[in-house]
Amino acid sequence: MLDISTLSLLIVMVVFICVAMIMVHYHSNSDQVRRKKNEVASYSQKLSQKIDVVEKEIIDLKVKIETLDEEIDILSN
Repeated sequence: MLDISTLSLLIVMVVFICVAMIMVHYHSNSDQVRRKKNEVASYSQKLSQKIDVVEKEIIDLKVKIETLDEEIDILSN
């Protein structure tokens, strides 16, 4: 049978390995969260730029519709 010092050394080694595994897992997850956060920020920025472009196109189309309506009114009178 193992004596007390050997057993305590084995227990300490197992605890150390468990703590090391937890730390590696934590760092891996925090890196993954940071990457996903940056990815979401990038997509948000791209989408906001696309939204701005679409809003400008909508304004241009509204102006064109108004001018066409005016031309139709002039031609119908």
